[in-house]
Amino acid sequence: MIDEKDIEQFAAQLGELGDDLLSLFLFGSMARGEAVAGYSDLDFWIFLETAVFHDEARFKIALQTVIDAHHQLAAQGIPV
Repeated sequence: MIDEKDIEQFAAQLGELGDDLLSLFLFGSMARGEAVAGYSDLDFWIFLETAVFHDEARFKIALQTVIDAHHQLAAQGIPV
């Protein structure tokens, strides 16, 4: 089961995007504290600066950062 430390680590990893990261929005049963072990997953939206999508190099960096953070959670056994 995910705990607050896992979410903080995930957010910190995404924080590497600097000003390109506008917001990280967690929602769903885990965010509400109603998760069911072995069934619930972590739901999140990531909002990036619009300019990221107009600059291929920035977009690739942002995409890789998000993928790496996602894989880090999955490697810890956290369903995402």
